[in-house]
Amino acid sequence: MCRAMRFKQSVGPASLMILLISIILLVPVISLIPPGAAMATAQPYTILWQQPGMGKTGLPPAVSPWGDIFLPSGSGLLRLDAHGRKIWEARLPAKAASQPVFFTDGSTFVATGKALHEVKPYGRTGWSFTLLTGEKGSRAAVPNLTPGPGDLFYLLLGSSLYAVAPRRNMV
Repeated sequence: MCRAMRFKQSVGPASLMILLISIILLVPVISLIPPGAAMATAQPYTILWQQPGMGKTGLPPAVSPWGDIFLPSGSGLLRLDAHGRKIWEARLPAKAASQPVFFTDGSTFVATGKALHEVKPYGRTGWSFTLLTGEKGSRAAVPNLTPGPGDLFYLLLGSSLYAVAPRRNMV
C-alpha cells in the first residue's frame, strides 16, 4: 500500500497532461509510416542493368570516348552499348593482355602477349604489329598499352617499349 501511494504522489496532473498530449501527437504520425518501412533500409544506389554470363575476363571494362563499354573476354574483345546490349565481339589470336586504347576514327587497339591488334569500329580485325624476331612475349603487369598525347600510344611488348602512331604512312 505504501508503494502505491508513493507512485500516485510522483505522477501529478502536469505529468499526466504531458503524457496525454504526447500520445495524441504521436498516433497520427505513426499511422503514416507504412508497415515494414522501419525494418527496410534505403539503398544508396540503383542497379540499372546486369549482363550475366561474362565469365572471368581478368581485365576490367573500359569505356570509350563515345560511351560504349569494351570488355576483353577470353580471346576476344566484346563491345556493349551503354545499356549492356552486345554490339559485336571481335576474335583475337590470343588472350588480351591490356585494356583497349581508342583511336579518334573509332578504331580500338588491344595488345596480346606477343602483338598489338587493331579492331575496326564495326568489329572486324584490322592490322597487327608483332614482336621483333628473337624477343619473347610480354610478361608486363597489366596494362601494357596506354594512350599518349594526340594519336600516339605506348606499348610494352616483350622487353621493348614502343611508341606507336597509327595511320602515319597510310596512303
